[in-house]
Amino acid sequence: MLEEFSDKEYKSNFNKRLKSNLNLFLDDDRTPYLEPTSEILPKGLDFEVVRNYQEFIEFFYLHGIPKFVSFDMDLCAEHYAAYLNLGEKYIDQYQNFKEKCGIDCVTHLIRICYFYGVDFPEYQIHSLNNFAKEYCIGLIEKFKIELLAGMYTKPENIIKVENLLKA
Repeated sequence: MLEEFSDKEYKSNFNKRLKSNLNLFLDDDRTPYLEPTSEILPKGLDFEVVRNYQEFIEFFYLHGIPKFVSFDMDLCAEHYAAYLNLGEKYIDQYQNFKEKCGIDCVTHLIRICYFYGVDFPEYQIHSLNNFAKEYCIGLIEKFKIELLAGMYTKPENIIKVENLLKA
């Protein structure tokens, strides 16, 4: 079973490398600065590329919170099919996917930022899935406003990154 973030030693060790100067690019297929992402990414950044949720989680364990993140929402064939077949109902169904999608990555990063009391990094969503894109922008912006106002409700299922790596 996955444990919650709770022990002070883990938090202390993670705090030592909490913020990273690296930039992160989450996409199952595309590469930074190649079409169609070439026009929307900030120019001149080097990116660490991760292809799925597991690699996304591992990045945080190894490097901390990136300076900038570019998110894709659909990270496998299952997600593409759902987007094409479900349209805006994708948002209601993503929790039933076998593979975790970009929404799961965004919510995990929100939980980490909340737990450690740090701002959400600069980001963009380069996904073609506008339903998931708008949903995640809403989650992130709501988090930023609520964190600033001291109103954000602590998520119940913040998970130790090291335990995700064992799963």
